[in-house]
Amino acid sequence: MTSRIAKLTVTAVVLLMGASPSHAADAAALSGDSPFAQVSGFGPNASYSGYIGDDSELVAPPELAPSFPKAASFAAPSVPSYAPLDSAKYSGKDAKGKGVDSHQPWVYSPWISFEYMHTWLEGRDTPPLVSTSPPGVQGIVPGANVLFGGEELSGGLQPAGKLSFGGWFDASERLGAGGKFFAVQTETVGFHAASDVNGVPLLARPFFETWPGAPGGVGPASFMATGQRAFGQQIFTLAGDIHAVNQTDVLGAEGYLRYLLYCAPGRRLDLIGGYQFSRVDDSLQIDHRTDFTPQIFGARLTADDLFDTQNKFHGGTLGLLGEFGQGPIVLSLLAKVGLGNMNEVVTIAGRSSITDAGGFTSFFNSGILAVPTNMGTYKQDKFAVLPEAEVKLTFKLTKNLEASVGYDFMYWSTLALAGDQIATGPGGLPLVNSSQWFGGALDPAGGNNPSFTGIKDSSFWMQGLSVGLTFRM
Repeated sequence: MTSRIAKLTVTAVVLLMGASPSHAADAAALSGDSPFAQVSGFGPNASYSGYIGDDSELVAPPELAPSFPKAASFAAPSVPSYAPLDSAKYSGKDAKGKGVDSHQPWVYSPWISFEYMHTWLEGRDTPPLVSTSPPGVQGIVPGANVLFGGEELSGGLQPAGKLSFGGWFDASERLGAGGKFFAVQTETVGFHAASDVNGVPLLARPFFETWPGAPGGVGPASFMATGQRAFGQQIFTLAGDIHAVNQTDVLGAEGYLRYLLYCAPGRRLDLIGGYQFSRVDDSLQIDHRTDFTPQIFGARLTADDLFDTQNKFHGGTLGLLGEFGQGPIVLSLLAKVGLGNMNEVVTIAGRSSITDAGGFTSFFNSGILAVPTNMGTYKQDKFAVLPEAEVKLTFKLTKNLEASVGYDFMYWSTLALAGDQIATGPGGLPLVNSSQWFGGALDPAGGNNPSFTGIKDSSFWMQGLSVGLTFRM
């Protein structure tokens, strides 16, 4: 066995001395031009350029050791040649150590992996939406404390998962295909507060009033959900609660081809290109309930506002993937960009109700911030750019099993987020003409506020750390 290995080693040295260095040109060479194609036990398309890892897999089986022909009669040295093996008699191995079979497989070295991720989503801007204050201030901003909104909403770490798979179209791993799917758990940023039967604490919905006929005229105002309030000589106790929630969902999928551009022992560079889809949904809902004591004008009042956005990206993707390392540890670097269409859909809806002392309830097609002048469903398509980067370390545990740790970053150049669709005025407060509340007719003196003049776009990013397992067949 030792003599056979020695002979094979000498043969490999002679062949390599006569071959050009490994690079992308080797991968594109015809099978008859490959130096490995002349060695028994290697497939006709074998090329070192397709291999990253342990060199030991390039050793041919000892039972297939070739016999050396007699030297040529002329002085110039020549590369030894060997008769091809009978595939029916032998089952040799190619440069990847895979079996050579007369029935060529559709896919070589298929793999599948799952990664668990911890992700961070960029915070979403919102105007002040819920406030509290001492009784005299009545929740008006400035002067009141903002309990929800007025800053970026973010839920911190969110778990996510990524499923990837792929394979090669040739044994030397020059051209392959793959795909992936990822989803982030819904990020929920919520707020809930309630008063006691005496209306403590005071809770309010701050806004900027544009209707001159409002009790306080034009300027900063609030809709009190709980607290003590006087109407004429009568003092009313308002008891109830306010609930607000922002929810964000992110998912994506991709299919791609992978083509070898350059390689050398321990490193390779591939071109990545294909189709990409991603979806980012963002919604913001605020509702409140108020019970009146005494029940002169009514027993209960409710109002609900919804701002919802859906963003769907379809486009092509192009990038580079580099792999570096030999043996059990490989570093991979991925940089790519997606170019395509972002379909944005914005829905603004409001509703409210008043229940009188007799128990009869009237419903209205308006809320506090979502009123007839801005309610509806709006759509637009815009060109978007989605850069993405990934850094990953892979550790070979067994012949078929690998573990990995990595970092991912994704960026959406344009999309619609819920908080940006709330029209704002001075001081960043939501802009409202309150003449429309609870079925009222719009007073033109206050303007068409809030008006919807078009979908407001912003950018968005996501980053995460991952750990994963890969199974290679």
